[in-house]
Amino acid sequence: MGATCSSANAVDMGGKNSKDSGAFDSIEEDARRGSKESVSNGGRNVKGENPYSNVSTGTASHTNDVASDDSSTKKLVPTHKDAVNDIVLHVGQSKTTPTLLTCSDDKSIALQALGSTEDAAKRWSGHSKPVNKVVCNENFIFSCSRDLKIKQWVVDSPDACATYEGHTLTVTALGIRSDGTRIASGSRDTTIRVWDVATGKQRARNSTPRNLVTCLQWFPDNSSLLAQGSEDLSLRIWDVRTSVVKASQTFKGYVYFPLCLDISPDGNEILTGSKGFNGVGCEVRVWDVRAGKVRLELNGHEQDVKACKFLTESPGRVITGSKDKTVRVWNIASGANGSSRMVHNYKMYGDGAFAAMCVVGQQAQENATVVYTGAALDGTPEMFSACIPCF
Repeated sequence: MGATCSSANAVDMGGKNSKDSGAFDSIEEDARRGSKESVSNGGRNVKGENPYSNVSTGTASHTNDVASDDSSTKKLVPTHKDAVNDIVLHVGQSKTTPTLLTCSDDKSIALQALGSTEDAAKRWSGHSKPVNKVVCNENFIFSCSRDLKIKQWVVDSPDACATYEGHTLTVTALGIRSDGTRIASGSRDTTIRVWDVATGKQRARNSTPRNLVTCLQWFPDNSSLLAQGSEDLSLRIWDVRTSVVKASQTFKGYVYFPLCLDISPDGNEILTGSKGFNGVGCEVRVWDVRAGKVRLELNGHEQDVKACKFLTESPGRVITGSKDKTVRVWNIASGANGSSRMVHNYKMYGDGAFAAMCVVGQQAQENATVVYTGAALDGTPEMFSACIPCF
């Protein structure tokens, strides 16, 4: 279940912090936020029309806007000196105290318990350029970097136990198959590659013109299928059973390209969040894999949607994070009222741009605890945890 929320909707971090303790800075109501803002729904398509005449759509309901709540938001001890690019829950650690893995432009990966008053418990610094993504399972941690390399780590050693090389441009996406035997990587060199964890060798590869990879994820249950987003305005599903990787499905129709994706636990739906500007693009989509088309489009974000996740403890709910400085919970259940798909709209703290978000736990079906990161005005990273209602 991971982190849970107290009855006051606050994340229990273990005591009030003093200025000298370095645990959590107290968060006072910020006057610059002003009064509660309404969400502008604006045009979501270049021509101001829905390109899918038979697609259910949802927009942000003004009545569901909620301001950031001091009682549910805590500022965390920073683990990096430069921009944080990714946050994931480290599944090999304590089940009662969530542990976070982060990677950064400072070329390092850090491991830290949520709510710790100390600096990172572990740190790895083997990359020569900024680290873009980090993923893990119970046994290993994997990271990819602008140095064109993928590195494999274990918690108890400061040195990489394996390095995977082959990409010719920055590696932008990384995923582990559920049985841990394979990892997949994607790059701006227009390739996706599959690697054998036991041997470190490349097992499969595909190069497709203009397929600049933005995100990827394995399907569940040791599947041989991968979902992958691209700057060519496509979402692809790849079959990697043989060394010749083939696209089994390709989904088109984006205004701007997908930046993030998540796959439902049953593998039947893919959730994507898109790049966008001033409300054009920025949409969240639910794709029906079996029907081969988009089932639902959710509008309301005003800038890039950089994080999206199915809330597995809250069926019919998904959560998204955007550069418009909001985290939103949406109702994607069939038959829901399209005009009120947005359940909650949490406004982020921090002065700089939103960078990454991770769902670290849920309390029954009622709340989701998330950690998100951005940058202060001086460029140093800031990280916050928040408890967000799902209903």
